Amino acid sequence: MDDIGLGDRVAVSIWKNVEVLGFIWALEVDKTLQEEDLILLKRAAAATKNKLLQVQNRKNKKEERYQEFFWKLLTSHLPSNEEIISQFHTLQITPPSQYVVMVFQFSQEITREEEKQIAYLLKTSQQPKFLLYTIDHFQLVLFISLNQIDQPIKKLNDFCELFVSKMEERFGIESIVQGFSGIYSDYQKIEKAYQEALSVLSMKEKFPAEIKNIHSYQSLGIYQYFDVLLEKRLKDKYENYSLKKLHEYDQKCNSELVETLEEFLNKDSNVNDAAKALNIHTNTLNYRLKRIAEIGEINLKDVNQKLTLYLDLKLEKFL
Repeated sequence: MDDIGLGDRVAVSIWKNVEVLGFIWALEVDKTLQEEDLILLKRAAAATKNKLLQVQNRKNKKEERYQEFFWKLLTSHLPSNEEIISQFHTLQITPPSQYVVMVFQFSQEITREEEKQIAYLLKTSQQPKFLLYTIDHFQLVLFISLNQIDQPIKKLNDFCELFVSKMEERFGIESIVQGFSGIYSDYQKIEKAYQEALSVLSMKEKFPAEIKNIHSYQSLGIYQYFDVLLEKRLKDKYENYSLKKLHEYDQKCNSELVETLEEFLNKDSNVNDAAKALNIHTNTLNYRLKRIAEIGEINLKDVNQKLTLYLDLKLEKFL
């Protein structure tokens, strides 16, 4: 590449077992490299190996300290905010005024090579700022500072989608599911934040269609309380009378009233959107809604009734 002053050259790789630690590059400027020069470069590579291993060991020890600290935060093993702040300063990390915990769930266990790719993406990201991260088999867990970030929920949602698309586009890694916690300032709530992020992943697994595009725990809405509601329904052995009547009618007449009702509620009672999703005419949908109201004895203008039906449909589907 003479136009940029880069002439003939040789690269000697520096290895530890099967891992490349680095390279020595030598340019041919005033003379052509001879056999004795190549031997000298090989000796230099062998000598440099120990130096690179020392650098790598120091880096690994630093990473280990970060990892240990982060797991202590995620499992509430530090007794006070003062102790946590002291540890932040020891590791030369500025404690955030606000933070979230974000988790990415991979479909397969994260490999060493994928970990390098993840580290590169995190380092090159402008916002948000990642203070700590760890990889636990199938999961990437991030501790994110929200200092000086406007509209943090939007920025976090954007990053969730960007990370997933970049991992697929650049590295061919697909089927990553993402979620992040509420926003906190109390460091004693880091474990709570971690559990919230895991809750988002759990709900996405149970209801992949309904909350596919929801990444924030705050945005889960009623799904935050799903486990509590499910436990109560099981304990009380409750059965929604209206849904029971609609199911019986569907079985008897081979109709789709329950599916129609669910889609109507999914679309926030918007007739046009629901008809489009069901691939039927609005007149057909209006007729079905009339039958639903009659058979199930439902007032589809009553918000309380519609909310109860929506919840029971989701609980019924999961059960």
